[in-house]
Amino acid sequence: MYNSPLDLSGMSSMTEAEQDIGSGLRLILSTLKKQKKLLKMAKATKVNPFHNKEWNFIVKHVVYFLESVMAASPVFIDWDITSNAYLHCDQLKAEKWRNNLILISQDGLELGVGEIKPEEAAAGMIEMDRIKVMETMKKQLKMRLKCARSARELQTFGIVICNNTTELSRMQMADDGRYVYPFLKKLKLGTTEESCLEYDLTLEVFLSFIGLIEESPVREELNLALIFNDYSKFIKPTVYVLKSSDDC
Repeated sequence: MYNSPLDLSGMSSMTEAEQDIGSGLRLILSTLKKQKKLLKMAKATKVNPFHNKEWNFIVKHVVYFLESVMAASPVFIDWDITSNAYLHCDQLKAEKWRNNLILISQDGLELGVGEIKPEEAAAGMIEMDRIKVMETMKKQLKMRLKCARSARELQTFGIVICNNTTELSRMQMADDGRYVYPFLKKLKLGTTEESCLEYDLTLEVFLSFIGLIEESPVREELNLALIFNDYSKFIKPTVYVLKSSDDC
């Protein structure tokens, strides 16, 4: 299952009202689809809470927090979905790269990605999640470049949650083509019994993080020319991080 972006090529010829109606309809359809998916996840964890420890943790400690924080935001979350970055991969590989969450604009443009692991997850699995998030962010950045009209759009965002710890990051493409990948903040999740005293700080940081995401989609630049040709020479094949038997 993939996210379904809108074709933005004709939006510059639409009136502002038509653009708002189109974005609004897509948001309604996506919300209905998401509610159905979350209900199915919640029922599954109630029937057998130990059947899928990861999704039990996500539904209990992450879903409702993030959905509440982003309730009034034009950016929304789709859960348990494969990024369009892997749209042309075979089905087996696409399932392997399925993400816990994707951050999406009202127009269906992917702005970021997130991976979540519950308590007692193996260190190797957590590291794989970090690599998976970074890899997907880079691919999403390339997708954004294809329809970008300003340098402000050349950024994607990442969330990695492991038990009580949350890592927030951003990937940007610099003017010289470098991929800049700073960690913005590392903090407690704030929604578990062990970290509940940190909730106010977590809420404040996430609201600031969401503000950064909201500033990145295209707005008044729709009438400007695409900037793909200015940056296309910097695009290089994606590098995978592999470990040989000698590294073990």
